[in-house]
Amino acid sequence: MDLLFATVFCLISTLSYSATNSISNQNIFTDTSLPLFPFEINYHLDTLTGKTVVADFNARYQEEERDIIFAINRMSSSLIRKGKVLIMPDSLSQHMLDYSPFPDSLPVFDSLPKLILIGRRIQAFAIYEGGRLIRWGPVSSGKKSTPTPAGLFHTNFKALVKVSSENDTWIMPWYFNFYARRGIAMHQYFLPGYPASHGCVRMQEKDAKWIYNWADLWKVSAKTGAVTITGTPVIIFGDYVFGATPPWINLPNDKQATMLTAEELEEIYSYLPVIQKDVVLRK
Repeated sequence: MDLLFATVFCLISTLSYSATNSISNQNIFTDTSLPLFPFEINYHLDTLTGKTVVADFNARYQEEERDIIFAINRMSSSLIRKGKVLIMPDSLSQHMLDYSPFPDSLPVFDSLPKLILIGRRIQAFAIYEGGRLIRWGPVSSGKKSTPTPAGLFHTNFKALVKVSSENDTWIMPWYFNFYARRGIAMHQYFLPGYPASHGCVRMQEKDAKWIYNWADLWKVSAKTGAVTITGTPVIIFGDYVFGATPPWINLPNDKQATMLTAEELEEIYSYLPVIQKDVVLRK
């Protein structure tokens, strides 16, 4: 137990030092509190069996528990079938935040009313208000040939339903654009358990709808068409390693496999000076 505590303490201290050291000279924050991660949970593999797999699964788990399982596996509910191997937590609560790969708190962002983080490596998003995590969920970002670009963006315009300009069979409900020039957005679409989109960030319906109603629109000058006020900051970070085992599949062997790394935290923190200046990027 002492060894485990020491290991966890060193890991968190390293994360805090790396992020703080990289931006301390910029005088952009004064609260150096450690980022807080959720409590640790053990995981195991579970293969679905039986003739009535879907009915059995729905009967065994409550809706909140099913949502957690789908989030952990980065998948849509339609993938539940006989023979499906799931990553399962040893214990299930009904609180999604208990299973978040994101820190509970990012004090460096406590002055920001709203912030969206999208991790490409871990295929997950997080919502922060005043530096506190309030929501997270699974995503499917761009596939290898059409990756979702990393960087700082802002939510722009939205539509209840949008039809793709590339293929009119691609229907995208709860569409919220964050890269207008390339038509890249967050929206509801099927999650296969890996990056599969043409650049957009796919989400479960409940998450896409929630963000649609929560995030801010940009404001554009009627005279010049210039952006006068940016929307909610969206930071896309990390690198998904195509061809390797996805991090969440490694959870039974490494329960911290999806936790943010020191490098990822440093990448996220590096955008704060730009956000504070409210500079419009990729308009």
